[in-house]
Amino acid sequence: MKLQEEANAHINKKYNRFKNEFNELIKPLRALLKDNLHDKPELENALLHLIETELWTRRSVEVHGIKS
Repeated sequence: MKLQEEANAHINKKYNRFKNEFNELIKPLRALLKDNLHDKPELENALLHLIETELWTRRSVEVHGIKS
């Protein structure tokens, strides 16, 4: 059982690192868009697609995991 716990800890560490790095990129990008683009349909569309990117990324990690 110890081996399984170590494997799970390794996977969780990789997942947490990826999640943190991803959020460090997405949050400033969202702020950049909101701060520099006019509140028009194009901004809303860009933000919507950014959310879609986040959801597809989360799905990919859940289904396929993270590359080694």
